[in-house]
Amino acid sequence: MKYVVYIDVFFAINFFMDFIILLIAKKLLKPQTTIIRCFLAALAGAALSCITIVKGFKNVVIQKIFTYGVISSAMAVIGYPIKGWKAYIKCLSCIYAVTIVLAGTINGLYYFTGVGQFILRGINFIRFIFITTASYFITDFLIKYIKSRLVNTKGSDIYNVTLLFNNKSLKLKGLYDSGNSLAEPIGGQPVHIAEYDKVKPLIEGVSADKTKIRLVPYKALGTNMGILRAIEIDMIRIEIAGEIIEIEKALIGIYEGTLSGAGIYDIILNRSIKKWF
Repeated sequence: MKYVVYIDVFFAINFFMDFIILLIAKKLLKPQTTIIRCFLAALAGAALSCITIVKGFKNVVIQKIFTYGVISSAMAVIGYPIKGWKAYIKCLSCIYAVTIVLAGTINGLYYFTGVGQFILRGINFIRFIFITTASYFITDFLIKYIKSRLVNTKGSDIYNVTLLFNNKSLKLKGLYDSGNSLAEPIGGQPVHIAEYDKVKPLIEGVSADKTKIRLVPYKALGTNMGILRAIEIDMIRIEIAGEIIEIEKALIGIYEGTLSGAGIYDIILNRSIKKWF
């Protein structure tokens, strides 16, 4: 018995599936990547999958290595900024885990909800798109729910923060404040607010030509309009739910005073980091 494979349909299904897997993995890994990179990685994965069909590997072992090794690795490298072997293994493991979970969700919808029998009966490709899209939203909801529960379990919005600037690093305690929407007015870059006395060891001794200073207007409740001096540092690292989030070229607003009377935190994090929760 011979099977007829339409390469355009095969490519479309693989691309759509790969793209969804990469988007979900992006939410879990939290790398500084873009949807465009995920799109290109999905295109590469679909194209390489088509090669396995056209090439027709006779050796099953080689076929498996190409499918689960070469294709997955290509998608990971193109889709995410990977640095080092540990990040590579973590990324690849996440892609495999998402693939298994998503496949289970699709099978569950198809066989146990009646979707496969009653929705768009007889139009296989459209039904596949419908079920896969529904599975994406279900998986995305579960990820957000689990992460929100983890954050609430911590019972605190205080996070370990490391500032890196001019080959120096400084560890601080950061408060996530949903009310801090301060942004640089020209480019709209988020501004995190830190006490001057705390960041002084990081910025003192740095020549003016190496320091990028921005003036950011602000208005707090019950106060007049003011100007906050913000310094662009090399990177800010935030530990959230066991993950290290890296934000390059971060703006740190310098506050000439005390942010926490009890000394619980030293820097107020911008609400833009909410996307990593």
